[in-house]
Amino acid sequence: MQSSRIFAYYDPSRNPPSLSQLALDLLEQQKAAWPQLAEGYRALESVRVRELHAEGFVVRLQFNPLRAISSGARVDAQSIQARPCFLCEKNLPGQQKGVGYRDDYLVLCNPAPIFAQHYTIAHVQHRPQAIDGSIEILLKLAREFSPQFSVFYNGPRCG
Repeated sequence: MQSSRIFAYYDPSRNPPSLSQLALDLLEQQKAAWPQLAEGYRALESVRVRELHAEGFVVRLQFNPLRAISSGARVDAQSIQARPCFLCEKNLPGQQKGVGYRDDYLVLCNPAPIFAQHYTIAHVQHRPQAIDGSIEILLKLAREFSPQFSVFYNGPRCG
């Protein structure tokens, strides 16, 4: 990973800053330096939310027009093969930086957020998106991002 892409490195043996704090600091820096990201966060102000109440749970619906591009992306094998991987370093937007995590991952700000703080975690080497072999790192991320953030896995072909 090029050092020009690294905002900071997270070192779990040091205190502070925490991974959560580094991610928050990254987000503020990126909002100031990367217009596309700033626009994505401004667009969150116009998101419409509706809750559906059912027996014992609530479903929260979010209408976010900015997400239509990614959530409506074609996910068939031919379409995926034809477009460059937007998480590979060589394809990242010029202003995008991230927090280096455990030498193998990069915590990136998501330019089409669905939350007030929305990150994407990418491996520094191109890999097929698969949860197999990733549970241990997901658990470490969940522990090291908590209690400020939750971690979830967005599977392949989810748009």
